[in-house]
Amino acid sequence: MKNIDKSTLNNKEKIRQAIENKIKEIKGYTPRVGIFGSTGVGKSSLCNALFGRDVAPVSNVAACTREIQEIHIKPEDGNEGGLTIIDFPGVGETLERDKEYYNLYKENVAELDLVVWVIKSDERAYAISQKVYNDILLPNIKKCPVVFFINQIDKIEPTEDDEGELLWDKKRNVPTKEQLASVNEKILEVSTAFSVPASYIIPTSVKRKFNISKAMETIIDILPKEKKYALYREAGEEIKTEKMAESAEKGVWDTIKEWTGEAWDNVKDVVVEVVAATVVAAGKKLLSKLKFW
Repeated sequence: MKNIDKSTLNNKEKIRQAIENKIKEIKGYTPRVGIFGSTGVGKSSLCNALFGRDVAPVSNVAACTREIQEIHIKPEDGNEGGLTIIDFPGVGETLERDKEYYNLYKENVAELDLVVWVIKSDERAYAISQKVYNDILLPNIKKCPVVFFINQIDKIEPTEDDEGELLWDKKRNVPTKEQLASVNEKILEVSTAFSVPASYIIPTSVKRKFNISKAMETIIDILPKEKKYALYREAGEEIKTEKMAESAEKGVWDTIKEWTGEAWDNVKDVVVEVVAATVVAAGKKLLSKLKFW
């Protein structure tokens, strides 16, 4: 990342303009999010839940996505930014198609900022997925982190009690104790299969609107600091949390601090003024902490 032009340091107005431009660049970034997962796992409906709009077509027909679908979502407020979702076809159809898709992944992952890998709660065959993750995604993990979502956990066993009644704690909108035990086993299974921390594996249910905010919080946490705000900006308003806002704004702050480099002590007061003027409401209390950093 190119540092601030030191020739501007003797002119406060130029410093302010340079910082404003840098913040605008960070907050106006258009992230590219790759969506991975086997056929029928619910990728499209999960994307729609995360971003609060119909960003991807939902179909009940198996294997409806057999080529990359790139969808650019314009920002709702008319400002710069937006979001590009790259929906990759899912492996697990046939050996011939899996080879075709493997090459497709390899050719396109370099341009991604994030991979959301969706796994169905009853999915068991990971061999092809492991190969894709280890060969293609893992070498690029610092630039393009990967988060795993175990979707449709409302269907995880046991789904019924002895009398045939559906199991789900409707009062608290969480899995029952019996289901939670299965969820934890599934998280351990995925963690072991892909050698990833359990904190990067989030159980979700779009139907029950369960853990959707937690899923987006994890996305923002895992992203490099300069890209956190862009995903927060595009998150659905219904799922946004104070934690997301603070993480996003701190990402902006940390990026600016790194960008100013050795000039930080000379410009930090201006940075505070500019950040204060642009910070989202939910992140304002973060400023009192940042001023002393």
